[in-house]
Amino acid sequence: MKTNKIAALSIIVLLIIFNSCVDKEKPSKNYSSDVIDRYKVFKVDSVTSNTSRVIDYFSNNDLNVFSIHNEPTNEIVLYNFENAEEIMRIKIETTGPKTIGTIKGYKIHSEDSIFVATDYSLVVIDWQGEIISKHSTTVDKIANGIQPFTYNSIILLKNKFYLDIIPEKNPFEKEYYSESTSLKLVLDLSTDEIQLGLNYPESYQNNIWGANTFHYSTFNTVNNEFIYSFPYSDNITSHSENVALTTSSVTGVGKSFKPYEGTSGDNYMKYFYEEPSYYAILFDPFRNVYYRYFHEATDYESIVDGDGLRETTIVVLDKNFNKIHEYNLPKGKFMDFMSFVSADGLMIASNNMADEDLIIYSLITFSEEE
Repeated sequence: MKTNKIAALSIIVLLIIFNSCVDKEKPSKNYSSDVIDRYKVFKVDSVTSNTSRVIDYFSNNDLNVFSIHNEPTNEIVLYNFENAEEIMRIKIETTGPKTIGTIKGYKIHSEDSIFVATDYSLVVIDWQGEIISKHSTTVDKIANGIQPFTYNSIILLKNKFYLDIIPEKNPFEKEYYSESTSLKLVLDLSTDEIQLGLNYPESYQNNIWGANTFHYSTFNTVNNEFIYSFPYSDNITSHSENVALTTSSVTGVGKSFKPYEGTSGDNYMKYFYEEPSYYAILFDPFRNVYYRYFHEATDYESIVDGDGLRETTIVVLDKNFNKIHEYNLPKGKFMDFMSFVSADGLMIASNNMADEDLIIYSLITFSEEE
């Protein structure tokens, strides 16, 4: 009997190892990267900023649109991606009967509708800026701050909005990272009911991580999965349309992180720069890969005395989150907060502070070596 049990356990172990190998599909090929500078150049006028924390790329049949939120005028400026010519501007009203509010983020959903996120509401507008519908994100009198920006897309799936939110709590307390903190809000358009879900990774809990509380998400349009990158977790978190069922996948990148040791923000900036962290994650539906940005650790004194920039590495992951390539961005050359994926490849804005009349994009492509 004992021999049979040992044999059975051996078979189970072998099956687990076999299934793990099959599921992960470890890559065996080498990849290379190529950069084309000044691939797209968009002109801006004297009242339009050439940098923004909120941009979008919309593609539908023959219409490819790059757009940017112009914060000084609270407008969405749309460009034809192919010829880089301005198409139109959509004014988002902050006062009067058509008040929407200050833009926190937006997503062009179709040629008929745009989703606009303000601090505590989601507004659907048309391309003339007219309000189609407006929805509150307050639950049980608790205001949930929406966190869309560029790297947290507003997704509409089966008549439900999926929004990333920011807890209204103190990030220098352990309770902030507990299971009671929700990071995702699902709004049912047919009933206006709200469901909350998604927690910080298990490695976050019972620790303090400071003010870098943002999480970054992307939507896999191939299998309708929501994918999350947390600054201080090597793993990837994901779920399908059911926000209550989340899974964690090992990336194989092999980064480790130490929590913040303080209980206030007094020495936080030193920790922020000297502790490495992940940044955005973008899904590339044209190549079925992910681009995950990683900010390298930097000596705090060099930041204070220098340009304040950190080195960024783009980690390319396959569909199973295996690392297949890394590309180190030249320090100071690009603005990694202004990136998006087009059919051509990964688009990333150049650090073009010298010429404020232009938004300059480089194209980065990754390919298998022969």
